[in-house]
Amino acid sequence: MARSLQLIDFKSEDNFLILGSPRSNPWFMLFDDELDFRFEYDRALKQEVIRNINPKPGEAQRYVPTAQGWDTGHAYAVIAFVLNPGQKGRALLVAGSNAEATEAAGKLITNLELMSKDLARHGIDAHGAPQSFEILLRVSAMAGTSNAFEVIACHKLRN
Repeated sequence: MARSLQLIDFKSEDNFLILGSPRSNPWFMLFDDELDFRFEYDRALKQEVIRNINPKPGEAQRYVPTAQGWDTGHAYAVIAFVLNPGQKGRALLVAGSNAEATEAAGKLITNLELMSKDLARHGIDAHGAPQSFEILLRVSAMAGTSNAFEVIACHKLRN
């Protein structure tokens, strides 16, 4: 569990799964410098938004959810596969702007066929050498469930 981890635990060659956005799991921030899609808390909106620090053509600089927990609208999720900084291990980060979005990201990463197709569509061979990447999902949420999701951006990251 996040609260039982210490920084020294990440100083290993192990692999990690970090589940939850920075507000729910502060260890997510350990990998922030590796990411193009970063969670930020917007005080005016009183919610997390996702800032795209390296927008590609057709991508927005900021993604603002219209659905908070148990609402109807759009939410966003980030899936990132990155190096554990300064180590040989890797980390898989799975986080959403709400629980429904995190759940949708979990559905994608556990559907190997769909995940492989989405990665291949963006030039990443899921069966080849490990490649750091980041995926941004837009999730249609309705009253506490994720109805549908789509990959709206995929970035190859430096290894």
